Amino acid sequence: MPNYRKHLKNKRERYVCQITLDWKKDSTFETQMDGHTVTIDTSKEDGGTGSGVRPKALMLVALAGCSGVNVISLFKKMRIGFEKLSI
Repeated sequence: MPNYRKHLKNKRERYVCQITLDWKKDSTFETQMDGHTVTIDTSKEDGGTGSGVRPKALMLVALAGCSGVNVISLFKKMRIGFEKLSI
């Protein structure tokens, strides 16, 4: 389960996140994030069971999610209206 701790460093707020990834079987892992279970696995062709998201895809989605949150924040600060955003 992630453990978020707020730190102040050089007058800038920073969040530190600690996660635990538990091995289940073969190449399947699970973690708890903000009350949600995330299962990570590889495809059957790569020796997994296909029971979860692929690690690289999850990393790319996380990066896109961070970008999206930042863009939305900027749009709101700049009072730019929008109806849709795809990354």
